[in-house]
Amino acid sequence: MDISKEINSKIIEAMKAKDAFRLKTLRYMKSLLQNNTISEKPSSDLDIILGHHKKMVKSLELYNDSALDELKKEILIIEEFLPKSLSKEEIESLIDKHISLGNMGLIMKALKEEIEGPFDGKLISNLIKEKLS
Repeated sequence: MDISKEINSKIIEAMKAKDAFRLKTLRYMKSLLQNNTISEKPSSDLDIILGHHKKMVKSLELYNDSALDELKKEILIIEEFLPKSLSKEEIESLIDKHISLGNMGLIMKALKEEIEGPFDGKLISNLIKEKLS
C-alpha cells in the first residue's frame, strides 16, 4: 500500500478512536504529501516523510520539557510510515560489497542508491573510513 493511502486509512482510524493528537499529525503529513504533488519538482512520498521526520528529530534539541512529550509522540507516529533502519552489521556488509570502488564518495553514492529509508550518513561515513584505512 502506498504511503498516502496508508495515511488516509490511519486518519479514519484516528477519527473513530477520537485521538485528536494522532489525527492532527496524520492530517499534517497528508497535507505535506498533497503540497508535494502540486509542486514544480515533486519528490517521492517517502522522501517527504523522511524529511519531516528529520526536522522533528532535530527539533527535539530545541524544545522545552513540556513540548518534548508531544514531539516524541509525533515522531513515533511518523516512524510508522518509514522503512526500518538497517542494523550496523547490515550496513557493514553493504560497505564490504562496495569497498572495491575504493573511493569514499563512490561508496556513499552506491549505498544511497541501495539503502531505502533512513540513512545515517555520519555512521556510514565513519564505517567506510574504518574499512578504507
